[in-house]
Amino acid sequence: MAIAMSPTVGWVMVACAVFACLIFLLQSERWRRWWLTNEDPRPIAAFRIVFAFLCICNINDLWEYFTFLFSDEGIFISDAARQLVAPAQFKGFGDGVGDDPYGFFDVPAVLEFFKGHKYSLLYFWDTPTAMWVQLIGFYTVTVLFMFGWKTRVMGVLSFLMMNSFFLRNHLFWEGTELVYRVFFFYLLLAKSGHAYSIDNWLRTRKLRKQGLLSERHGPGGGAGVAPSPEHPQGLQAVYRLIPAWPRNLMMLNLGVLYCFTGVVKNGHVWAKGDALYYALNMDHFYRFYPQELSSILGLNMFRLATWITHWFEALFP
Repeated sequence: MAIAMSPTVGWVMVACAVFACLIFLLQSERWRRWWLTNEDPRPIAAFRIVFAFLCICNINDLWEYFTFLFSDEGIFISDAARQLVAPAQFKGFGDGVGDDPYGFFDVPAVLEFFKGHKYSLLYFWDTPTAMWVQLIGFYTVTVLFMFGWKTRVMGVLSFLMMNSFFLRNHLFWEGTELVYRVFFFYLLLAKSGHAYSIDNWLRTRKLRKQGLLSERHGPGGGAGVAPSPEHPQGLQAVYRLIPAWPRNLMMLNLGVLYCFTGVVKNGHVWAKGDALYYALNMDHFYRFYPQELSSILGLNMFRLATWITHWFEALFP
């Protein structure tokens, strides 16, 4: 239950932003090294596994409404979805009713579609059967991405198919969907398949057979082993160092996200500690029936949890 930011808080945030910019300017060399350094690939690989699993869980949270939200037998028939969600992209697309042919009228109409940013297979193939086929496809590529087989390719396919569902219908959207889309894009920029993946296992297996693998498992995994008469090409690493800047982008974005959600919680409802009680007990917000929990915990525990949530978010950066 975010309240509009007060003028005082707004000026404090401006002052903090100016102060942060001064730090970046005065520490420009350290800032540059922070962006351009290499790092151990295992943290971002672990994040890939957890994030892919949560992407599946996020879609599955809608399982009762799959047909209702994403098929032509639900709230939007195909033409309605195209015209309500992405009208600019379908200006040159016929719905096949009467003398109007089905499909794009000409090449400029196709180009107009690709100029837009709302791409979904469910604008074209959205019968319940087609929807389920696409959902199984999403599960498949996301599980392969989680296990790290053809990691970059499976990641891109999973990202596109996740957006295919997200962009068919906006009615179920919360801030959650935006977070998944943004952080998935960051993850695609990272070399997350360099550890804890089938790709890296196949790579090291091949190198081990050739006698070209260093068995060190520290950061870098033996990277930089000089050539020798026995190994003129040098030994390869178990874990190769990767660029750190995609993970740094995630950290900065997460810090800004939490900071914003914390500082806008400055109304009297948050100050009194009642916000979490309302969020958990109003029909629009709760994810499970909370009345029994509310009767057990009472208002005091909700107040404590509200204040902890508020200041954790505001001070997260």
